[in-house]
Amino acid sequence: MPVKSPRLPAPARWFSIGPDKFLPMGDRMRLTRRAMVKLAGGAALTATAGAIAPRPLLARTQPDVIVIGAGLSGLYAARLLEQSGLTVRVLEGSGRAGGRVMTLDDIPGKPEGGGTEIGERYARVMAVAQELGLKLEASTGPGRGAGMVYHIGGTFVAPQDWPTSPANAVQGPFRAMPPAQLLFGVMGKANPLTDLEAWRDPAHAVHDIPLADWLNARGLDDAALKLIDANANFNDVRSVSPLHIFRSLTFRTFQDSPKTFNVAGGNSRLTEAMASALKGDVVVNAPVKAISAGSGGVAVVTRDGTRHSARFAVVTLPMTQLRKIRLEPAPPAAQAAAIRELEYTRITQVHLGIDEPYWDRDGMPATMWTDGPLDRVFATGYEGERPTRLTVWLNGRGADPIDRMEPKAALAWVVDTLAAIRPATKGAVRPLGINSWQRNPFAGGAYAEWQAGQIGRFAHEMALPLGRIHFAGEHTAVLNNGMEAAMESGERAALEILEKA
Repeated sequence: MPVKSPRLPAPARWFSIGPDKFLPMGDRMRLTRRAMVKLAGGAALTATAGAIAPRPLLARTQPDVIVIGAGLSGLYAARLLEQSGLTVRVLEGSGRAGGRVMTLDDIPGKPEGGGTEIGERYARVMAVAQELGLKLEASTGPGRGAGMVYHIGGTFVAPQDWPTSPANAVQGPFRAMPPAQLLFGVMGKANPLTDLEAWRDPAHAVHDIPLADWLNARGLDDAALKLIDANANFNDVRSVSPLHIFRSLTFRTFQDSPKTFNVAGGNSRLTEAMASALKGDVVVNAPVKAISAGSGGVAVVTRDGTRHSARFAVVTLPMTQLRKIRLEPAPPAAQAAAIRELEYTRITQVHLGIDEPYWDRDGMPATMWTDGPLDRVFATGYEGERPTRLTVWLNGRGADPIDRMEPKAALAWVVDTLAAIRPATKGAVRPLGINSWQRNPFAGGAYAEWQAGQIGRFAHEMALPLGRIHFAGEHTAVLNNGMEAAMESGERAALEILEKA
């Protein structure tokens, strides 16, 4: 059944923490009266879902705004700007709209490669889906084969046996804590952040150090750090900032509902519908190489030499891509450092089909958590109580070896490695496909990851407008994570332009 989205008191003034419950955003996020009037006067957009077809470029028509990047943040910014009466052109480097929201349509069951779920409190995402007539379905949870088994040091260990297992090398008070709960179990109790903006507060700079140092200071030994590093959703325990983790934990506190949703047919149907609903051009296969801004407007040059002009620009590209583009005027020092240094989490997913219930062969749960080369192996794609797919989820350094292989070789390696670890899977699984965000030439990683010291150095400056050039993207969001963060950032950039237009 379609999910009824909450009614927002104003388009950008509030952050949803539950059905009809809202928190005011920080002063920098609030709508001014002028911007509210502009948005209130905008016509509502409607569209049906469907794949976007490249539209012809109106070469002689200069739009008010050029949006660079047809991901969720760029499409939402474009939508709001058009609703306020401005004309928009979207330039996308790849051949598709959606950015890092990507349903893997060529894999049976259409798993999500990015933008994997919509939280119940993602007010913007859910509202747009409803406006566009898209159906939201509850995400399917695990059925038969639920739970997991650890494979540590070459030994299978049931979670209940972990505290006394010879494979458990952790010493001290954290020995009894299951490896999959170790990081958040420790950091959840120590989280100093009390609101969604506090992660950027200089008062918390004491925590902006390497996570390994922070954990060592609280009694976690090297064996515990090795387990955390093997399966955490970041690149390296030795470099990521604890504030990066605390921010996610704080967001989870406010987004405290376990319910998640997906768009019927795949989350890419949302970005496709958003692109199709725009009145202006969405130009694909148009990677940008230079952006310049002066007192009279903005010029954007694509790699094929085409020049686009507008009054303003919104740049939504991840920093991995923005650092390849020439910007004029040059960004200030802190912003330039952000463009040059901000890191992105490396995630590679390998999808396997399940032909036989291998868990019945060896009597262990289908899902595995390992300290070996496969990191985590999730049972997914449930039909009733039976999973139909496995998703091998590789993060950070764990993704590096497989990323050096060609896709066909990588898939074969995963199947063979899985069979070597767990013989019951031999002949029971087959390769379906692979997706690596860091190998994607228009992404360079899955999402922004704050390294030690970076929040204090440039978190406040990285999204500031550069004259008529404005910046968005999930990496510039303050209050949200995931798909809602992308929309938050697109909204802010649109409102900055409406203040000037």
